[in-house]
Amino acid sequence: MFKGTDKQKQYLEVLIKERVYSGELSVEQHLTAATRGGVSAFLEKIDSSDKASMLIEELIAKPRILNFKQTSIAPSGLSFSSAENPPIGIHSYNDVIYKVQASRQDENRLYAKKLTLIKKEGVFSASWEYVGRKPFPNLSSETLVDLTAAKKFGLTFGVCVVCGRGLTDEKSIEAGIGPVCAGKM
Repeated sequence: MFKGTDKQKQYLEVLIKERVYSGELSVEQHLTAATRGGVSAFLEKIDSSDKASMLIEELIAKPRILNFKQTSIAPSGLSFSSAENPPIGIHSYNDVIYKVQASRQDENRLYAKKLTLIKKEGVFSASWEYVGRKPFPNLSSETLVDLTAAKKFGLTFGVCVVCGRGLTDEKSIEAGIGPVCAGKM
């Protein structure tokens, strides 16, 4: 039975899927165990939080596999999503606004934030909430917000869809977007 924390288990599942099958590994025994019974069965064999931490550190040092299903070393016992990354930018899917952007530490690692609107005393404000890669399967070049849609959003809510700030400048309010953010579209 897995003896680490729930967060360690979740993180290990992600790391194993992303990294365990690349390059020369010092975690060969982990690879063997994972391919026999699957990742969950393998994780059940970790009997302490310290061992989970050591494995996490070892896996973080390994490179990521960007498209696992296309690699020739993918074991048949495991299946992983190979969803392509959506384009960087502002997306709209099922009436939710997402911003896909690159990580500051690794420009090849993308993640998404969800725009949350808050109405207080009849005035909207917004904040961005981190949602990771969860919406990626639903986002594509077809869900990208164009400048016209961004302006419509700003005119409707008085909030910039790109940065999430309230529109305060008279010209920005009329346009539905500020000049800096319009340049990013």
